Amino acid sequence: MPHRVATARWRPAGAWERVPRNVRTLLIKSFLLNVAIYVSSGLIPAFLREAGLDVVRIGLFFSVSTVAGFVAGVSGGFLADRVGRRRVVVASVVFHAVGTAFFIIARSWVGLIAVALLWGFGNLDRAASSAITADATHEGNRGSFYGLLLSAPPLAGIIAPIAGGLIADRWGSGPAIALSLPFFALAIWVALRLRDSKPVAPAPAAPIPTEEPSSPALVQTPTGRPRFSELWHFVAGRGSASAWAVMGMWLIAGIEMGLSRPLIALYLQDRFGADYATIALNATLQFAATAAVTLAGGFLADRIGRRGVILVTQFFSAALYTLQPLTGVIAVFFGLRTVTSGVINLAVPAWEAVTVEVAPTRLRASYTGLATSGFSVGMAIGGALAGLVYGLSPALLFHATAAMELSILVIAGFWAVPAKASPGESQAMRSKA
Repeated sequence: MPHRVATARWRPAGAWERVPRNVRTLLIKSFLLNVAIYVSSGLIPAFLREAGLDVVRIGLFFSVSTVAGFVAGVSGGFLADRVGRRRVVVASVVFHAVGTAFFIIARSWVGLIAVALLWGFGNLDRAASSAITADATHEGNRGSFYGLLLSAPPLAGIIAPIAGGLIADRWGSGPAIALSLPFFALAIWVALRLRDSKPVAPAPAAPIPTEEPSSPALVQTPTGRPRFSELWHFVAGRGSASAWAVMGMWLIAGIEMGLSRPLIALYLQDRFGADYATIALNATLQFAATAAVTLAGGFLADRIGRRGVILVTQFFSAALYTLQPLTGVIAVFFGLRTVTSGVINLAVPAWEAVTVEVAPTRLRASYTGLATSGFSVGMAIGGALAGLVYGLSPALLFHATAAMELSILVIAGFWAVPAKASPGESQAMRSKA
């Protein structure tokens, strides 16, 4: 028995040691950061309405934040390839922390806009974190490591929202938000321990066409750090249809999130009379579902391919969104939201892997920043429209999100994701050779 216990203890430790150091550091940082964010993020719409904002201005608040997120996403990816991933990751956490501290004392619309901008700038590290993970992995295991890394936010979400909701119901919004500040400090401390992940040397990079493809000088070899012109040549060149399709998928997903994110809490209050703790319970259940499937999603993305995982999940999530407004029983609504969250997030590791694999290695962070910033643009559009849509009919929010899921399915199936058996197959063959 002692030997068995020792073996049981050794195996998780050995598995943890096999995870690349930077991925481990990102995993811990992500967990702490998301505890800090999720303590109050699900309650922000209700806090804003409590402060006197109507649904249109609440939507505009999130729209401003996502516009800033778009700017941060594009510039963050480019900065990560130019000045290093580590600095960008640390700066992102600092923006989140400062914005949250300021939200506690913000009393005016101008002050709230400043908070929205700071939270948007917190999106600076989106591409840097993805590139760090891509640099530490290879094609055959990348989806699995993305699944591991992406399991941190939902695990944090199981704990944090309900704690924030209970505190808000008992002592008010200020103490609930202040609970996040120690976790922000810890996340900054962990982020400082990242080892900078630099772009791969330019030798294996794909050649870049000149402006005149028929010219004898068809290519030029990129040297030094990536320039914006190199990224432009990539997205504007031949064979860039997949790159644009992936950007389109992120844009539509952002519109979908922008429509629902500001108003689900209000829907729960208006339809079911939910208090803060009940609103937080909805978020907790969805995070639990996400945590349960994320690792499996990464494994499936590596074993059966990105394409199959994405297409199947898009179809079922559209059907589940359509069912949600049909029930007047809060337990059933929570159940449908939980299952929907699990289905959608099963595909997230595949989305991440497809995004970094579309681009040349040395442009990973730059392209990922450009592609995923489309999510911020979409959220800005959706947030600006959310209040108007909700005013027409709350149920219309759910039907619109279902339509977005089907649109993504079409784009993924026809343009974005190649139909091959397994993305890791080529890597496996090289390993055997």
